[in-house]
Amino acid sequence: MINAVFGVIASMFAIGIYQKKPSPTKMESRLADLPVWAEPGLPALLILVFLSNFIDMPGLLALPHFILSYAGLIIHEAGHFYVSWANEFIHAFGGTLFQLGVPLTLALIFYSKRHFRWAALFIAWLSVGFFSASIYSADAVDRVLPLLGGNIDGHDWHTMLGLLDWFEHTQLISDIFWSCGVVSGLLSILLYSAQSFRRWRLIRLKHQKLS
Repeated sequence: MINAVFGVIASMFAIGIYQKKPSPTKMESRLADLPVWAEPGLPALLILVFLSNFIDMPGLLALPHFILSYAGLIIHEAGHFYVSWANEFIHAFGGTLFQLGVPLTLALIFYSKRHFRWAALFIAWLSVGFFSASIYSADAVDRVLPLLGGNIDGHDWHTMLGLLDWFEHTQLISDIFWSCGVVSGLLSILLYSAQSFRRWRLIRLKHQKLS
């Protein structure tokens, strides 16, 4: 039931976005046209999101990470809904697959169009998803994390690793997700910072030519 509710919510958001058909080029240009004084703001935000994976941030500082985490949760539950027709393993894996696959796909689409700023933002969202998957998979044996609906039998990673008889690999899988989270988080910061530096350098060269 929980998966169906979140699946419907995700579907409504997806339909609304599709109907508006936002232009990736216009989305990128809006970030590229931010005031120069605001340019360092988004790299700083990405750093904040990254650090929030390791440190409990107070008050509003925790909001960006919370938003990305909650968006990932909706996509995760929608993933179960969309693959509910499949076998037990695929149904359990669908949540993590969608949670990581959606931001990864969006990042690749924007990167392929050379819209590097939005690609960096989606990579940051992907990083949050990797850290979430690391925590979730590490809990496969003990199953102490609170789950939606409160049914520990619905623990995705307990189901998947049990079907594969891979409980001895629990920590390794968690560590792989954690490492991917670190790499993608740092990549998002570097990619956006590179674009900010490039814009600052172009503005500086323009001013030098005018003077």
